[in-house]
Amino acid sequence: MKVKSIVVFFLAVLGISFAAFTTWAIEENLSKSQKEKSRYFGLFSLLNDWMYINNHGASISDYLTKKGYKRVAIYGMSHIGHRLKEELEKKGLTVCYGVDRDGSIVIDGFKIYSPQDILPKADAIIIATYQNYEDLRELLQNKTEADVLFVKDILSDLMHMIWEENIC
Repeated sequence: MKVKSIVVFFLAVLGISFAAFTTWAIEENLSKSQKEKSRYFGLFSLLNDWMYINNHGASISDYLTKKGYKRVAIYGMSHIGHRLKEELEKKGLTVCYGVDRDGSIVIDGFKIYSPQDILPKADAIIIATYQNYEDLRELLQNKTEADVLFVKDILSDLMHMIWEENIC
Protein backbone atom coordinates (compact mmCIF):
# COMPACT_ATOMS: atom_id res chain seq x y z
CA MET A 1 0.00 0.00 0.00
CA LYS A 2 2.81 2.38 0.89
CA VAL A 3 4.61 1.70 -2.45
CA LYS A 4 1.37 2.35 -4.35
CA SER A 5 0.97 5.73 -2.58
CA ILE A 6 4.54 6.69 -3.43
CA VAL A 7 4.04 5.73 -7.10
CA VAL A 8 0.78 7.70 -7.28
CA PHE A 9 2.46 10.71 -5.63
CA PHE A 10 5.45 10.45 -7.99
CA LEU A 11 3.18 10.25 -11.05
CA ALA A 12 1.17 13.25 -9.82
CA VAL A 13 4.35 15.30 -9.36
CA LEU A 14 5.59 14.17 -12.78
CA GLY A 15 2.26 15.13 -14.37
CA ILE A 16 2.22 18.56 -12.74
CA SER A 17 5.85 19.13 -13.79
CA PHE A 18 5.05 18.13 -17.36
CA ALA A 19 2.04 20.47 -17.45
CA ALA A 20 4.11 23.35 -16.07
CA PHE A 21 6.91 22.73 -18.58
CA THR A 22 4.44 22.49 -21.47
CA THR A 23 2.78 25.77 -20.43
CA TRP A 24 6.18 27.48 -20.18
CA ALA A 25 7.25 26.13 -23.61
CA ILE A 26 4.03 27.36 -25.25
CA GLU A 27 4.40 30.82 -23.68
CA GLU A 28 8.06 30.98 -24.72
CA ASN A 29 7.18 30.12 -28.32
CA LEU A 30 4.38 32.71 -28.35
CA SER A 31 6.82 35.30 -27.01
CA LYS A 32 9.32 34.49 -29.77
CA SER A 33 6.52 34.58 -32.32
CA GLN A 34 5.40 38.01 -31.09
CA LYS A 35 8.99 39.31 -31.29
CA GLU A 36 9.33 38.01 -34.85
CA LYS A 37 5.98 39.55 -35.80
CA SER A 38 7.05 42.88 -34.32
CA ARG A 39 10.41 42.72 -36.08
CA TYR A 40 8.86 42.01 -39.48
CA PHE A 41 6.20 44.66 -39.02
CA GLY A 42 8.96 47.18 -38.19
CA LEU A 43 10.81 46.23 -41.36
CA PHE A 44 7.63 46.41 -43.44
CA SER A 45 6.73 49.81 -42.01
CA LEU A 46 10.17 51.25 -42.67
CA LEU A 47 10.30 49.96 -46.25
CA ASN A 48 6.72 51.12 -46.89
CA ASP A 49 7.62 54.65 -45.78
CA TRP A 50 10.77 54.58 -47.92
CA MET A 51 8.79 53.57 -51.02
CA TYR A 52 6.16 56.24 -50.32
CA ILE A 53 8.89 58.87 -50.15
CA ASN A 54 10.56 57.66 -53.35
CA ASN A 55 7.19 57.60 -55.12
CA HIS A 56 6.77 61.27 -54.21
CA GLY A 57 10.13 62.26 -55.70
CA ALA A 58 12.09 62.61 -52.46
CA SER A 59 15.05 60.57 -51.30
CA ILE A 60 17.26 59.98 -48.30
CA SER A 61 20.28 61.06 -50.35
CA ASP A 62 18.68 64.41 -51.23
CA TYR A 63 17.83 64.92 -47.55
CA LEU A 64 21.42 64.24 -46.49
CA THR A 65 22.86 66.46 -49.22
CA LYS A 66 20.60 69.37 -48.17
CA LYS A 67 21.82 68.90 -44.58
CA GLY A 68 25.43 69.20 -45.81
CA TYR A 69 26.51 65.56 -45.40
CA LYS A 70 28.93 64.33 -48.06
CA ARG A 71 30.69 61.38 -46.44
CA VAL A 72 28.52 58.98 -44.48
CA ALA A 73 28.81 55.59 -42.82
CA ILE A 74 26.04 53.07 -42.25
CA TYR A 75 25.44 51.07 -39.08
CA GLY A 76 23.60 47.81 -39.80
CA MET A 77 24.71 46.15 -43.01
CA SER A 78 21.79 43.80 -43.47
CA HIS A 79 18.92 44.36 -45.92
CA ILE A 80 18.20 48.00 -45.07
CA GLY A 81 21.87 48.94 -44.87
CA HIS A 82 22.63 47.49 -48.29
CA ARG A 83 19.64 49.19 -49.95
CA LEU A 84 20.62 52.48 -48.29
CA LYS A 85 24.21 52.13 -49.51
CA GLU A 86 22.94 51.54 -53.06
CA GLU A 87 20.69 54.61 -52.97
CA LEU A 88 23.31 56.91 -51.53
CA GLU A 89 26.06 55.84 -53.92
CA LYS A 90 23.68 56.05 -56.91
CA LYS A 91 23.01 59.69 -55.99
CA GLY A 92 26.71 60.52 -55.59
CA LEU A 93 27.16 60.46 -51.82
CA THR A 94 30.28 58.76 -50.50
CA VAL A 95 29.58 55.82 -48.21
CA CYS A 96 32.92 55.57 -46.41
CA TYR A 97 32.33 52.36 -44.50
CA GLY A 98 29.80 50.21 -42.71
CA VAL A 99 29.50 49.22 -39.07
CA ASP A 100 27.91 45.96 -38.00
CA ARG A 101 27.88 43.92 -34.81
CA ASP A 102 28.92 40.87 -36.84
CA GLY A 103 32.42 42.27 -37.00
CA SER A 104 35.20 43.54 -39.14
CA ILE A 105 35.03 42.28 -42.72
CA VAL A 106 35.45 43.52 -46.27
CA ILE A 107 32.73 42.80 -48.84
CA ASP A 108 33.49 43.69 -52.47
CA GLY A 109 36.10 46.21 -51.30
CA PHE A 110 33.70 47.83 -48.82
CA LYS A 111 35.07 47.87 -45.27
CA ILE A 112 32.68 46.95 -42.47
CA TYR A 113 33.87 47.67 -38.94
CA SER A 114 32.78 46.24 -35.63
CA PRO A 115 31.24 48.76 -33.20
CA GLN A 116 34.27 48.13 -30.94
CA ASP A 117 36.74 49.21 -33.67
CA ILE A 118 38.12 52.72 -33.99
CA LEU A 119 35.84 54.28 -36.60
CA PRO A 120 37.24 56.50 -39.38
CA LYS A 121 36.00 60.05 -39.90
CA ALA A 122 32.61 60.59 -41.54
CA ASP A 123 30.12 63.46 -41.57
CA ALA A 124 27.33 61.20 -40.32
CA ILE A 125 26.62 57.62 -39.34
CA ILE A 126 23.16 56.45 -40.31
CA ILE A 127 21.68 53.69 -38.16
CA ALA A 128 19.92 51.41 -40.64
CA THR A 129 18.00 49.29 -38.16
CA TYR A 130 14.49 49.70 -36.77
CA GLN A 131 14.97 48.65 -33.16
CA ASN A 132 17.28 49.43 -30.22
CA TYR A 133 18.52 52.51 -31.99
CA GLU A 134 18.81 54.74 -28.91
CA ASP A 135 21.39 52.37 -27.39
CA LEU A 136 23.24 52.30 -30.72
CA ARG A 137 23.09 56.08 -31.01
CA GLU A 138 24.68 56.46 -27.58
CA LEU A 139 27.37 53.88 -28.37
CA LEU A 140 28.28 55.57 -31.66
CA GLN A 141 28.17 59.11 -30.25
CA ASN A 142 30.74 58.04 -27.67
CA LYS A 143 33.04 56.70 -30.42
CA THR A 144 32.90 59.42 -33.06
CA GLU A 145 32.33 63.10 -33.68
CA ALA A 146 30.05 62.31 -36.62
CA ASP A 147 26.37 63.08 -36.35
CA VAL A 148 24.44 59.90 -35.62
CA LEU A 149 21.15 59.69 -37.48
CA PHE A 150 18.45 57.04 -37.50
CA VAL A 151 17.05 56.07 -40.91
CA LYS A 152 13.50 55.96 -39.47
CA ASP A 153 13.87 59.58 -38.26
CA ILE A 154 15.08 60.66 -41.71
CA LEU A 155 12.10 58.94 -43.32
CA SER A 156 9.74 60.54 -40.81
CA ASP A 157 11.16 64.02 -41.59
CA LEU A 158 10.77 63.39 -45.32
CA MET A 159 7.18 62.18 -44.88
CA HIS A 160 6.30 65.33 -42.95
CA MET A 161 7.89 67.48 -45.65
CA ILE A 162 5.81 65.71 -48.32
CA TRP A 163 2.60 66.10 -46.33
CA GLU A 164 3.27 69.80 -45.74
CA GLU A 165 3.81 70.32 -49.47
CA ASN A 166 0.53 68.56 -50.27
CA ILE A 167 -1.40 70.56 -47.65
CA CYS A 168 -0.13 74.00 -48.66
